[in-house]
Amino acid sequence: MASRAISLALIMSVTPATAACPFTDGNWGLTNKGLVFARHASALTGPSLVANTNLSSANPVTVKRDLDNLRGPLDMNGDAQITSVDSAIVARHLAGYRGPALTAGLNLGASSRDTNAKVLAFIDAGCPAAIGARTPLYEALVYVTERTALLAQMNAQGTRGFQYIGGLFVGSEFGNLYVKDQNTNFTYEAQDATSTTNALLVQLNGFGARGFRFDSFLTSGNYYVRDNTANLAYNYELPTAPTTTSGFLTQANDRGASGFYFVFTYSIGGSTVAIYGKDTSDARYQYELHPSTDVNVSADDFVVQANAQGQRGFRYASGFFFTDGSRNIYVKDSAQSANYSYKASATVSSSAALVSQANAEGQLNFIYVGGQIFFPNGYAGTQQPRNLYFNPANCAGWVMCSAGGAF
Repeated sequence: MASRAISLALIMSVTPATAACPFTDGNWGLTNKGLVFARHASALTGPSLVANTNLSSANPVTVKRDLDNLRGPLDMNGDAQITSVDSAIVARHLAGYRGPALTAGLNLGASSRDTNAKVLAFIDAGCPAAIGARTPLYEALVYVTERTALLAQMNAQGTRGFQYIGGLFVGSEFGNLYVKDQNTNFTYEAQDATSTTNALLVQLNGFGARGFRFDSFLTSGNYYVRDNTANLAYNYELPTAPTTTSGFLTQANDRGASGFYFVFTYSIGGSTVAIYGKDTSDARYQYELHPSTDVNVSADDFVVQANAQGQRGFRYASGFFFTDGSRNIYVKDSAQSANYSYKASATVSSSAALVSQANAEGQLNFIYVGGQIFFPNGYAGTQQPRNLYFNPANCAGWVMCSAGGAF
């Protein structure tokens, strides 16, 4: 997307060392960005949004988009809306108000931060977006695959807090899909693909020690991403991939008990390995297999299954072909009490329509999983394509809750 010389995203950027509220970075002021935010909270758009401020030469569409991107960290009372209450609290903070004066006379409503103490704690914590109530925001950019161009695109988006999801093909259009669902920013690096298991393990753990987690294996190289506001390191293991359901459950649950998450299987150097990733959190993973929902089952049947497991704290990971049959893999972090709900929405015919659909679902706290084709009447029957979404509730941590995917 084209950008103007003045970028609100850059002005609002958070320092990598520690997360902070956007309005505490020293660049806000009552008559400039604070005023723009107050206008945004009053639903002003177009030139009137930025008139007579130091953002007056910026594209108001871009300014509005960047403020939308920050709706979680700018939601002072936690009611999932940006209103005059939020802008009043920000304005008072910019004017030097602290303590009870920050919210005096304001109706905080029946929200998650309905007292002055809760609002102050939110600000002191750096205005973190609630993980269990994320409202992901999606963008589709020009499809690029060459390493230099792709890294440039990834890092430009990462500066704005957007994670790379992957290449997108909708209708006859190609694009690269990105998502923002938390108050952070990202750095991407890439390295040549390896040809042996040992070399891959060295590469994975080398990046992991630097705070980079595995992101993608692409034709132009292996890509890694770092959350610049997190203090996480990563460790990987590459055991031989099991071929049976019982072998998978034994391996995945054994490693899950030590905090290793099953990413996927990967063929390299003439063998197939299972990639497991572990961060430095307290997460512990438990795996179950349930009947496949690819064939002779409808999208509605998948949702019923996924919701039933989701209420037990198990999140759908993927379908998988074993030598003794196909199964759906579900995973639970036993260190928390999250639950998940799912929906299967109609497919769309363009990348713009998909972004519009995903953003509408994001406002309802649903995260885009991906497209999936069901065959309710067998593989020879009519296909039933759907876009899958999930909603994580009471969920903590990037692995089980994030729109960006795990490891």
